[in-house]
Amino acid sequence: CTQPDCRDRLNSRYYLLVQQYTKSLNGENVARMMRSVNAGRGIPRKNFKYRLADNAQEITGFVRNAVTPLGCRQDIPVILSDSIVNDLPAGYPRRIWLGGGQVDVKWEVDIDEFIASFNPIIGCVTFEDGEALSEESTEK
Repeated sequence: CTQPDCRDRLNSRYYLLVQQYTKSLNGENVARMMRSVNAGRGIPRKNFKYRLADNAQEITGFVRNAVTPLGCRQDIPVILSDSIVNDLPAGYPRRIWLGGGQVDVKWEVDIDEFIASFNPIIGCVTFEDGEALSEESTEK
């Protein structure tokens, strides 16, 4: 990232990422997606590296497993996994549960309401089913 803060939604220092707890984050997919949405802005490829923030509590005001876009210490752009939006079984409610500011508190929200409220960047940010396992197996 070339920014010291979160003011530029497409090139923010930090992002809140929403994904299913059953999926594994794929940092390369996040970088690929963000390079794509920033195409033509002249930002070098090397500036797109994503990892978990060691200082998440300082940035958000919330401890691990309690982070939420509601009431963060600063406005942080949101990235939403496309599988949350696109892969719900037919007839399944379009609702998700997110951290609620404390480890034992969660909040339920309609997916479309969440999108309207937080204007997330939506894309493929996780490994496909079985992909993480097969990559781990080949590394041994």
